[in-house]
Amino acid sequence: MHVRLLGIAVVLTVLLLTGCSDSSSRSTPAQPPKPDRIDLIRYGQTVVTQVLKSPSSADFPSWGYKDDAYDVSEFGKDAYMIKGWVEAQNAFGATLREKWTVVRGGPQILDSRLRWAGPAI
Repeated sequence: MHVRLLGIAVVLTVLLLTGCSDSSSRSTPAQPPKPDRIDLIRYGQTVVTQVLKSPSSADFPSWGYKDDAYDVSEFGKDAYMIKGWVEAQNAFGATLREKWTVVRGGPQILDSRLRWAGPAI
């Protein structure tokens, strides 16, 4: 009798635990996490550095420089616009400060664009 009650208790416990598992994660695909501000700024700096005439001379504002040194905003679905400035040498060796804008779109980053607010450096 005790063995039978113990067996029923075990079966009920297993059924309860199985029934309480989170099945919602299996039915809908998980959304990728949104990138944080620092990751987006680093991405923008990387893109900008790749197009400079003298990448080693790139000097971006530090994180604590000013609150408005970088502007990060949503730009459509799963896309972000990152704005900032960089001081770097141009083809003649003169150091210039230029504003930049980079758009990062979607998880695959398919539509990245670079736009300068001034002349190319």
